[in-house]
Amino acid sequence: MKIKIAVCDDSIEITNQIEQLLSEFHSSLFDIDVFQSPERLLELIKETHYDFFILDIEMPEYTGIEIAKYIRQDTLYTPILFLTSFKEYMEDIFKLQAFDYILKPLTKERFFPVLEKVLLYLQYEEDFFTTTFKKKTYSIPYKEIIYFEKQKRNVLIYTLKHQYETVLSTNDLLDKLNDTFIQVHTSFIVNSRYIRELQNNSLFLSCGTKEIEIPISRKYGKQAKKQILIKLKGVM
Repeated sequence: MKIKIAVCDDSIEITNQIEQLLSEFHSSLFDIDVFQSPERLLELIKETHYDFFILDIEMPEYTGIEIAKYIRQDTLYTPILFLTSFKEYMEDIFKLQAFDYILKPLTKERFFPVLEKVLLYLQYEEDFFTTTFKKKTYSIPYKEIIYFEKQKRNVLIYTLKHQYETVLSTNDLLDKLNDTFIQVHTSFIVNSRYIRELQNNSLFLSCGTKEIEIPISRKYGKQAKKQILIKLKGVM
């Protein structure tokens, strides 16, 4: 199955380069739609599913930031890669939960590692956290889980729309998770995809229109902060 990509940049030279690099990375893996006009992309988004967006930030009619805001109205999860010549957009990029950004000029050395991460991410999108509680079995997409909260023997699972409960030891819970999840406290394991900000001993998670504050304990602080900073650098 091909990965459908939307590429939007007002420079034909840049879009040609992106197509060439995508072909070089894997000649038959991607189905690419190229747009020099942001308006045309905004029209097609309404009727076409894309797995991945590559957006230039500086364009005449609409900025890549404005296009991403439109995309995020429909989905919080589709990865977005920004191309930019300036670092001044970092705060906006972070707020939009972008997958990554690349400073121009675009090179194979910068682009290919991002593509590898995207492939892993899209594969992970199909994974589910499966658990049973009171004779009911739940399969929750990992991508929808914001954080886990441990309350004695019970584990509360928070998603954007629902809250679930199960019984698991912390070790058994961690065995079910990959490195997208970070334990920051005896009682809390967070999905790094929702991290908005790290501030002293508090972590702020972006949950749609809400923001949730999670404490970072002294026991897990040093290692957790190291992991968080690595994740944030991967986004920013």
